[in-house]
Amino acid sequence: MPIIMFPSIGYHSRFGYYFSLANVEKIIPYIEPGKSVELYLLEVWSDEGKLIRRFRPFVRLQSLIGEHYEGYIVKHVSLPYDLTSKYNILDGYRVNVILTKYSDTLLLPYELKPIDEESRKLAEKLQDFKIDILLSSTHIPIISRTVEYILESIFRLEDGDLIGSRISLRNSLKILEEELIPRIEYSSLEVGVHMRKLKNIISNLRRFTSIKKPYIEIPGTTKTAITLAAHIIKYINENIERGVIRLTTQESKKA
Repeated sequence: MPIIMFPSIGYHSRFGYYFSLANVEKIIPYIEPGKSVELYLLEVWSDEGKLIRRFRPFVRLQSLIGEHYEGYIVKHVSLPYDLTSKYNILDGYRVNVILTKYSDTLLLPYELKPIDEESRKLAEKLQDFKIDILLSSTHIPIISRTVEYILESIFRLEDGDLIGSRISLRNSLKILEEELIPRIEYSSLEVGVHMRKLKNIISNLRRFTSIKKPYIEIPGTTKTAITLAAHIIKYINENIERGVIRLTTQESKKA
């Protein structure tokens, strides 16, 4: 499961803007310089505590772990120069980050791990949607895409952007129905019948969250739809891991 953190940004003349992995080392002591990490950048906050930028969609980055000396060895992740210059990310600012992989290995399977008070608030927000297992922790790219849209939908809804939230949610459901389900392969007739029923559920959920006017938003409708979509993704991902279903490189006609 990913690690959620809200680190301060530092600056070094040799490698630019970075954040320390000191708190991450308390959880994962084996991290090494030169290994890769995958992360999502969610927000940028000023040194005065003002929100500077909320990324929609989240910025996905891959970086190598570095280290430098500050009287002691500090392991760090550098941020790309084009990113820090474009969004004016400065020394002393803070970033909301989700770390998902270390050296191509998923972090902390089956656990959502905030490592400071601010990131704990983000974790509570995700858990409020009943997403106890943050699904961006997957090695399957097409599922990662659906998850990115789900997370984007959650934060747009939190911002009061109902239409934007539904658009992101429907993008996730579209990938599920039109790209993922057709690639599912199975060995038993019973599983095939089940997958067709699942596709119908996804189709109905897309209709349920229509953005055509006039649309009806009974309180909690979009939030409920997000939760259902997240659990569908989790369900598919778990059954791929169990070997009940598998994904083909070519679209299967079975689903």
